Amino acid sequence: MKTLFTRRLVALLFGILAWQSFNTKAFADETPKKVKVNLVVSGRPIAKNEFLNRQDNEFALNVQPTDETEKKELVVRDFEIALVRGGKKVANQVVIGSGSIKSLATLAKNEDVYVIEIKEVFEKTPSGALVPYAQGRLILNYLFYDFDLPKK
Repeated sequence: MKTLFTRRLVALLFGILAWQSFNTKAFADETPKKVKVNLVVSGRPIAKNEFLNRQDNEFALNVQPTDETEKKELVVRDFEIALVRGGKKVANQVVIGSGSIKSLATLAKNEDVYVIEIKEVFEKTPSGALVPYAQGRLILNYLFYDFDLPKK
């Protein structure tokens, strides 16, 4: 009885493995499209090693294909920004296109992190329609630090 069960289990596992192998090969030719994403705060591009302060609260994303020969206009329809303190999410907000995160900035404390998550990038066609370009999960992290500089 046990050997019959074991044989059926092994046959089932091999069947699943063969099916998975077939599916992987069927989609192996589809290479994922890669993009470069830059955070733009109050109209100014922010480098990956810069920190953000309380006045930095108008967020937008600039998206481009990594292959610079591709002349496509790419956009992110929406993205999520989470305020993380000590590894725990304090608050989050979804930004549609671009917008203000003043509510998150008022909660932020020094050494908190803004975690920006992008799930889908679209190509804007000449007619203005948005066509899916790349899907996945892209995370950007920016440290929050607010200086109170003494006035002279």
